[in-house]
Amino acid sequence: MPTGYPGAGGTIGPAMTRSLSAPPAFRRVALAFATALAVVEVGLFAAVWRMGVLADPGANPHAAKAFVVLGTVLTLQAMAVIGIAWTVVALSRTELAWDDHVRLEHPWRQWFGDWSDLHRVWWRNGWLAIEIHGEWRRWYVRVPHASADDVTALRSMLPPGVWLEGAELRAYYLRRVVPMLLAAVGVGGLLIVAMTAYLRAL
Repeated sequence: MPTGYPGAGGTIGPAMTRSLSAPPAFRRVALAFATALAVVEVGLFAAVWRMGVLADPGANPHAAKAFVVLGTVLTLQAMAVIGIAWTVVALSRTELAWDDHVRLEHPWRQWFGDWSDLHRVWWRNGWLAIEIHGEWRRWYVRVPHASADDVTALRSMLPPGVWLEGAELRAYYLRRVVPMLLAAVGVGGLLIVAMTAYLRAL
């Protein structure tokens, strides 16, 4: 069994695979939530489509433009809902396994590499976040506090400086996470303002 990070002088015995993943109950809840989102979205789409069939804008150009805007907004909203459902299922089924190497996977994505490929790892509010060199997307694994021993075993295998906690984690959030959130909020606000201005011009 590994006693430390291979590149840091630790000794490696026979490879013993360990893994972390979301509990079955969490997976069931996530799947039920995603299914409910999809059902509601299909119902909303069907209702609006039926309304579009029954309501004829006629020769009124403003009404025709309003229908186009409504269809566009509904399509974007459907894409967002499906994206949320997809993300919920992916997060609930992400699995981390390790021995001499590290493997991450969920139903639509997988990664396999060495310990030295890991850039940053932290555990916060029941979620294990993993950043990999050369990849812009993070991996998130649902890890309840009942799995603290496995998290400790994982941490012992990480290269020096990869694990973040306490003040280091807070500083990293301020440098990397908060700016991205503010940028997303800003872009969303601009889209809302632009859409409002367009609707008022109809």
